[in-house]
Amino acid sequence: MPVSDGSIMNDFGLDLAVIGNGRTAALLEPASRLVWWCYPRLDGDPVFSRLLAGDEEKGFCDVVLDGMVHFASDYERNTAVVSTILTDRQNASVRITDFAPRFRQFDRIFRPPQLIRIIEPVAGLPRITIRMRPTSEYGRPITDRSFGSSHISFRGANLVIRLTTDGPLSRLLEGMGSPTLDRL
Repeated sequence: MPVSDGSIMNDFGLDLAVIGNGRTAALLEPASRLVWWCYPRLDGDPVFSRLLAGDEEKGFCDVVLDGMVHFASDYERNTAVVSTILTDRQNASVRITDFAPRFRQFDRIFRPPQLIRIIEPVAGLPRITIRMRPTSEYGRPITDRSFGSSHISFRGANLVIRLTTDGPLSRLLEGMGSPTLDRL
């Protein structure tokens, strides 16, 4: 599907994919924006509550590709894993793979309340910004944040979540907005 500008919030209505592991689930737009995720369970407080946010820039996590002109999203066959390819004007592209982990540990299935995003270049030199604007208390933006060498912690009223990455924190901090971050 073509788009005019990757930085504009698109209205996909209810054209959403579901990723989950039986303990937690999230809703994902076709251009790979996470718009709904309750933590730590399906009936928990929504960390991503974009579906309730109206015109406010809150309650989501996305990957913005500079100059994006096309995106394609689909489930990997027989899984709850969604793979999205974003392409820019110079045909540089990036793949985003989203899922909630589920694996065998100590002879039983372990389903942690986590979401995994794997972001990898596919062609050219794509330039991206990763934006994460979590909420707590059903839509109140989380502004209490701190960061360490490979993570950012977000503290809401009754909630602490952690974004861990092996990528450069500077790319994440660019998309965080205005509140000051304290280094751990």
